[in-house]
Amino acid sequence: MLAIDKLQKMVIVMEQVSGISLANQSGRKQLINLLKRDCFRVPNCEHISIRCLQGSLWITELRSDKDIVIDAGDCVEVNGRKDVIVEALTSSHFEFALPSACCA
Repeated sequence: MLAIDKLQKMVIVMEQVSGISLANQSGRKQLINLLKRDCFRVPNCEHISIRCLQGSLWITELRSDKDIVIDAGDCVEVNGRKDVIVEALTSSHFEFALPSACCA
């Protein structure tokens, strides 16, 4: 896994490239494709559901020792009012929702 400061720099680039905004997205699913080792950040999320549709994802909350790895078909809910980082361990396709529409 990458050091947090290096990871944060990669995530900033991914956010700029993706152009995805979480404003006014409550309850709507967002579909994301990542290449191997690409990262995506969900800023300051209070509650988020992530479903891996293809590949394998490493999920962590910044400033936390809690890491989760999920594979295709798996779903996880993250709570904590922290930035959530999703890194593709393989080329991956996933969806997330605010609040938990994915895992329902």
